[in-house]
Parts: sequence; structure tokens; C-alpha cells
Amino acid sequence: MTGTFDGLAGFDRLDIRLGQLTTAVIMSGSVGDGATASLNGTLVFRNIESVNILTGTGNDRLFGGSAGDFFFTGLGDDTVSGNGGNDLLDLGQGNNLASGGAGADRFVLSSGGYSTITDFSASEGDRLQFFFDVVDVTSADAFATGMYRIVDTAAGAVVQIDQDGAIGGFSYQSIALLSGVAAADVGADLFV
Repeated sequence: MTGTFDGLAGFDRLDIRLGQLTTAVIMSGSVGDGATASLNGTLVFRNIESVNILTGTGNDRLFGGSAGDFFFTGLGDDTVSGNGGNDLLDLGQGNNLASGGAGADRFVLSSGGYSTITDFSASEGDRLQFFFDVVDVTSADAFATGMYRIVDTAAGAVVQIDQDGAIGGFSYQSIALLSGVAAADVGADLFV
């Protein structure tokens, strides 16, 4: 796929849904200033202030610009970097490597996936969010009910989820590593 998207004046948003695409997606650059995406060809984005990308099953590389980006990864093992801005990085079910960059970023975690977040920073406003079926609890009481816990490792804090808490037959599943972060620094206030 090859093409150029030019939003001209005003605020423009581009949604790209790749569905069952099995080839890699590579996106880089500042969205408003000629960012590029490669999908067995090249797409150029000019004057587009916001790009939302939903990837497929390939192992994709997505690199955002200075604005807030919305990246939704699929089943592949993806590399995602929001760079600047307040980004939403939905990390899907692959084994992903993610960096939000500067800004208050939200990392959405899914069961069935394991993501390494290389630059999680509570002081910049970064937050974690779960996306999967669990018993109806709020983030504030999920620690108390045993729904999730944070475990210290040499590499950083590991986020673990038990989908039915202490009441059921599921056991804890590791879903993310917050690289270089101590478990003691990760509390319920960092989850939305």
C-alpha cells in the first residue's frame, strides 16, 4: 500500500484498521510533519494531528510523534513508542515492547499478553489499565480482593492478574513488566 494523506488546515484524525494483516506495520515520525507508515509500501501523513492505528497479527513497529497517539496492537509481538504527547497504548495479546515517551501515557494491558514497558513514570502521569473479563471490582479494592498484585524482580515490577481473585480457581498470570520500577512504587492509584 502506498499513498499520501494530507489533512491541510484544521484538526484532522486518521483511523487505520489493519484487521487480519499479517505483515509488519512500521510507523515513525511526527504525525503533523510527514510521518510515515510502511505496509508493504509507504504511507505519508501530512498535517494530520492524530493517528489511530489498530494492527493485525504481524509483529509491528509503531513510533508516534509529538502529539497524543492512539495505538491498538493485535496478536503479534509488537514494538510501540508513543514518543511525545499523552498517548494511549493498547498492548493487545502479544509479547510487546512499549515506551510512552514524554507525557502522561496510558498503557492498556490484556490477559494473554506480556508487555515490557521500558519507561513507566508515575511522576509524568503514566497509568495502567486492564482490558479483560474479571469479577466486578474497582481498582481501589482489586489489591484487597487478590485480583492483582505487583511482584518485585531484578528487572522491575511485574504486574500479575488473577481473573477471579482469591475466590476461584484461576492463578496469577504475569501480564507486564515495568522495567526499572520498584513494586513498592506501584499502588492502586496508578490504575484506571
